[in-house]
Amino acid sequence: MKLPQLPQWYSFYGITLACSFGFALFGIDSSLMSGVLANREFKNQFNDPDDTIVGQITSSFDLGCFITAVIASLIGNRWSRKRTIIIGCFIHMVGGILQTTSYSVGQFITGRIIAGFGNGFITVAIPVYQSECTPAPIRGRVLSLLGVMNASGGVLIAWVNYGMMYVKGSSVAWRFPVSLQILFSMATLVMTPFLAESPRWLLINGRDEQARTVLAGLSNEDPDSDAVHTLFTEIKYHVEHEQELAATSRTKDLFNGNDKLQNLRRITLGAGTQFMQQWGGINVILYYATVIYQNSLGFDESMSYILSACNQMNYTLFLIITSFFLIDRVGRKPLMFWGAISQGICFMIVVICLSIGTKDASIVAISFMFVYYSTYGSTWAMIPWLYPTEINSLKYRNTGAAISTATNWIFNYVIVLITPTGIANLAWRYYIIYAVMNFAGATAIALFYEETAGLTLEEVDELFEYGKRRVNLNELIPGRHRKRVLVRDPAITVEDKAHDEFVEDVKAAT
Repeated sequence: MKLPQLPQWYSFYGITLACSFGFALFGIDSSLMSGVLANREFKNQFNDPDDTIVGQITSSFDLGCFITAVIASLIGNRWSRKRTIIIGCFIHMVGGILQTTSYSVGQFITGRIIAGFGNGFITVAIPVYQSECTPAPIRGRVLSLLGVMNASGGVLIAWVNYGMMYVKGSSVAWRFPVSLQILFSMATLVMTPFLAESPRWLLINGRDEQARTVLAGLSNEDPDSDAVHTLFTEIKYHVEHEQELAATSRTKDLFNGNDKLQNLRRITLGAGTQFMQQWGGINVILYYATVIYQNSLGFDESMSYILSACNQMNYTLFLIITSFFLIDRVGRKPLMFWGAISQGICFMIVVICLSIGTKDASIVAISFMFVYYSTYGSTWAMIPWLYPTEINSLKYRNTGAAISTATNWIFNYVIVLITPTGIANLAWRYYIIYAVMNFAGATAIALFYEETAGLTLEEVDELFEYGKRRVNLNELIPGRHRKRVLVRDPAITVEDKAHDEFVEDVKAAT
């Protein structure tokens, strides 16, 4: 049975709302265990698990996410964006129910893995779906709104965990926070079937008229208007152009330099942002914030919960600033570069303070954890989810996003698994790893990455197909991309691009 679609004027906002709930769920998942692990009733239920078991409980979710992200990369464009989200939400609900009703570590870990299976599909599909349904001038802001909702989910669960600290003698103290996963996955599941499908996915699958109708709804224009016709023709050209290239290329061309669209490089750049985000150290703090405040910095239980919740609010505030004021104005590349530099400095100062070991030094360390959260929220929180959906060609967009997401989850899993043991054995020396990795990430951004802000997804294709690779340190200057121009012959039309003699180069204004 075909479900009724939302009114055309509501399509874009409905998609954004559903995707926002999906990423709020992601935020709840990411921050949930920080408070639950420190809850006395949780420890009593599961016999006060040691560091190894704690690492397994926490990281099992990330392992599930990694597995389905890999599956999503293999499925590619066969599943629609909507279907992937729906399946992911249903699986996630099952995992949430298993966790909420757990009486053994084995059942809880099983529930975490199954919830991870669902979240893997959700976090692959939602950024691609939102990106393909959002106009280029506001794409960065809208995709960053997902990050705001992610952070808001973290704030919500942090304060819920704080409130549950005062519930004594009942497993409700940890079961209620865990059950919130079910609520948000259900909300996303209920909304998604009524939304429009991605117009680019529809064109890939030969459903042209439906794609035209969706484009009209998303832009609030008549299907026969010039604006819709121009956009439809532009996307249609790129779909057909990629299909022509695909017909004469083989998978091995990705690796031997014969791929005109540089798909391997683009996939690697996208996955690299997720690699650098994880080794930037966010989940060292995010997953274990309350434990770190208690064990590494010596604060009591109540203050540790409050600090964790306040840090989440601080992170959310700066993410909001980025979403609406910075990401499309400053550009992706400067934010990632200067963010990595700042995060590295924060970790260096935390290392120095913890090595001193006094109460005053601990307060300084806490201050720079807040600075780290502010920097991360302003820079690295959302760009690694946005960049792979912009940088990859239409054919490999879902695959590239899936590989990027899989990269996120496998290194998330590794870091979350080793952190309890790392802190226990290395103490403050453990954080040196993340200072070094941030500075290495900044170097990689400066040398290898392209700026995508302000370009349509089709213009990004042209940047890689016709552009010449060069190290451009000018792109590290905030806002520099706004002076960039596309050098085109004004006589060339969209249809002319199919001609062999058409050549385009993207240059940065100097």
